[in-house]
Amino acid sequence: MNDRQREIAYNSLPLHQRLIDVCASFQLLQQEFLGTVGEEQGARLEHVATLLIWLCEERIEQVLGELFLSEHADYNFTKPLYVAASLTELIRRYSIDETPIDDDKRLQMVMAALGYNLGLLAYDSQVYGISDEFSDEERRRLRQHYPQQSADMLEAAGLVDPVLQDVVRNHNLAAENPSADAMMMRIPFIFAGIAMPQRIGDSRRNMDNPSREFAKMYANGELDPVYGALFLKIHGVAPIGSIVNYESHEQAIVVHGPEDEDIRSSTVRMLVDGDGSQLERPGEFYPFNETPTRHRGLVDHHHFNWAKFSPHVMWEN
Repeated sequence: MNDRQREIAYNSLPLHQRLIDVCASFQLLQQEFLGTVGEEQGARLEHVATLLIWLCEERIEQVLGELFLSEHADYNFTKPLYVAASLTELIRRYSIDETPIDDDKRLQMVMAALGYNLGLLAYDSQVYGISDEFSDEERRRLRQHYPQQSADMLEAAGLVDPVLQDVVRNHNLAAENPSADAMMMRIPFIFAGIAMPQRIGDSRRNMDNPSREFAKMYANGELDPVYGALFLKIHGVAPIGSIVNYESHEQAIVVHGPEDEDIRSSTVRMLVDGDGSQLERPGEFYPFNETPTRHRGLVDHHHFNWAKFSPHVMWEN
């Protein structure tokens, strides 16, 4: 089988399978970045970013939904993928009304979103294998210095584009006077931190509605007004992939963001009926603002019974 035949065979796979392959490739690549890094790793990161962009162009809601539904154990590499996928849609929405962001710059920004976490991964034994809490001073040091370390690791892989380097160094809250590109990356970075907490116990803090917490930051002027407003229009009243609880005891999953300017026009799909019984297959589609009864917050999807069907079937007709 030649390269063209392999490409045709790969593209014929369901989006779900291709997304799994991209996630697996990225997880392996992150591990390699913690060793000896060279241009091979840089080229592969560009390849992963390109594949992710194609998947997002094909069906952004399924990509975001499946990444949101990933297990917390995969947080180290799922969050950068989620941020990168969200960034592709934010760039697309921004380009509709403002000066378009060209494809090369978009690629550099998506690669930055995939690589921003490498500096923290370099502290693996301290940060992600931790049993003890950090002191305030330790957290401050890590927060301030990991972007520079991420940028240095990417530079060692031959990724020296000024946009990529700037976004990686200045996307986080410790950066002073960040550029517009870094501010654009910061929006999905903050949202992912709210919506995808690192530990299961942390999820209770924002279980009511991550989008509401994000909206509070937007209302308080803590987010860029243009990017923040666009991002709320992407996810609407609840993150794509989240499960909503209703007063009727029904439950539904958000499968699509808002269809129009009304952020309540997201689409949900029923999972549990009024008797509290899980459906054999995902049920009807409803506009969020026309569901049977008022919603009461979000369900912890990690405790949902997925035995009857896999999460990805939510995006099937």
